[in-house]
Amino acid sequence: MSHDPDHKPRLVLIGVSGDSEWNLASRAMDALEAAGVVAGAPRLLEAFDAALGSGVLAVTESAKASARVSLTGPLGSQLGLLQGLVSKAVQGAPVCVLASGDPGFFGLLRSLRPVMGEADIEVHPAPSSVSLAFARLGMAWDRAAVVSAHGRDADQAALAAAQALSDPECGLVAILCSPENHPAKMAAMLMELSGLPAETPEAACCQRLASQDEAIFRSSLQHIAEQDNLDPLCVLVISAKPMAGVSPGKPTLAWPPTRAALATVGEWALWEEDFAHRGDCITKAEVRAWILPRLALPHDGVFWDLGAGSGSVAVEVARLRPAMRVIAVERDPAQAERIAANASVHEVEVEIVLGEAPSVLESLPRPDRCFVGGGGIGVLEAALGVVLPGGRVVAAYASLERAAAAAERLGSLVQISASRGSRLADGSWRLAASNPVFVAWGPR
Repeated sequence: MSHDPDHKPRLVLIGVSGDSEWNLASRAMDALEAAGVVAGAPRLLEAFDAALGSGVLAVTESAKASARVSLTGPLGSQLGLLQGLVSKAVQGAPVCVLASGDPGFFGLLRSLRPVMGEADIEVHPAPSSVSLAFARLGMAWDRAAVVSAHGRDADQAALAAAQALSDPECGLVAILCSPENHPAKMAAMLMELSGLPAETPEAACCQRLASQDEAIFRSSLQHIAEQDNLDPLCVLVISAKPMAGVSPGKPTLAWPPTRAALATVGEWALWEEDFAHRGDCITKAEVRAWILPRLALPHDGVFWDLGAGSGSVAVEVARLRPAMRVIAVERDPAQAERIAANASVHEVEVEIVLGEAPSVLESLPRPDRCFVGGGGIGVLEAALGVVLPGGRVVAAYASLERAAAAAERLGSLVQISASRGSRLADGSWRLAASNPVFVAWGPR
């Protein structure tokens, strides 16, 4: 391809990362300014027009007015449509095609080049889904094998991946999955072919990369083979060596920390009815809804729930951060049994320490985050003395005096009160106020 600045290509492929990142090179922007037609998958065209409307892409009115052509259906029909568009293109007004990632990496360019004849093609790549996947995982991938399961026999793709995984010079594979060859299917086939123990290899299913709902599901390959709700259009990364932060057999959510986790667990700040509890000895839903964001939970690490009661906060944390080690400390044996029951119902792991804080805390691993639900200022002082640097402590109190003392140590205080609606006998509504709760929090 000529790099003469006066050269006007007839077809320009512009790579886009996901549907939300529009960090386009100046030459790609110049092509969009001059384009007579902008074509692409419907979701990319919709995202493109949204970026224009919001000002994320700063182009002229003429660029906004260029024709839009949606590329849908079989690849063959798309190629024919592009051929026709290019043949009719006005001199100096190229056809711009929006494509996912790098069009030259298992992308449109491979199929487009042979059918375009003498048409000049200019390519502006974005990071490929594979490079984004390894970037999110923080892994170098210069030794990785990349296998596409798009339009390919699943047996062939799985065999190629298994061979690369067992190669001591490689041991790292990325599979581009598809609706027909989805991640659970490929993981199951690879487990059978690899002959590795059930807890290995470790894997990550990287979904909707560079989109608003991007998420990464990390676990053992065997566990991924058992999932039926993963996005089929994903990058499945498998490593014969341990991945940092992965507990084999235990799913973890890695990226982005908060959005992905909340999207996966669905509802949070559950109602009291979702937990076994004694009387009013439970942190109310409205209070948990405030506490959980204040904890600023990391992806992994250690969490303490001191004076855990029914364990509602510990269970919520375990649901939001499956990679965290969640420890609930409770002195009442009956309450400890309720914590175990609640963790079982919600299918999370919570370690229960039966004993009274602060005396039992010395034997526990130091926490990254801590919630103090009972025990008074002495327990708070003990937690502050051991929480790791950069950590955070949140404490809840019914007493304003205790809360004020806690706020002196933590730096922030709020009163939370809520009124819940209920129907009267005549069908009208009334609001019943609950007792206020005081929450103090602060960074270490």
